[in-house]
Amino acid sequence: MKKLLCIIIVITACLFTGCGESPEVGRIFDVTEVSDDPLSFTGSITVNGVVAESDGAALFTIQQKNKSACCAAIIIRAEYNGDNTMPKTLDEVNITGTFAEDEHGVVFQVADFVIVGG
Repeated sequence: MKKLLCIIIVITACLFTGCGESPEVGRIFDVTEVSDDPLSFTGSITVNGVVAESDGAALFTIQQKNKSACCAAIIIRAEYNGDNTMPKTLDEVNITGTFAEDEHGVVFQVADFVIVGG
């Protein structure tokens, strides 16, 4: 009976804590949280920010939402090659994807995005 009770407790604890899932799973990060060391984030994550610039084709940049006028903007360069219409400048977006390196530095490769404000 004690063994069964221990198994039930372990299973319940796993259900509530995610059983070893990365803390990034299901979390939406702010631009500032990922900007210091973006390549340390492995696997797919979601980042919230405001589109600072967009080329209308595949590349855009996002910066922190509610950035103070006194502070320099922290920018994340993003690339999206999907079928959705590209977000426009000043759209607030949640972008989901992975960080990678290319010839210009670190880029967030967007698998999907949702416009959450504009």
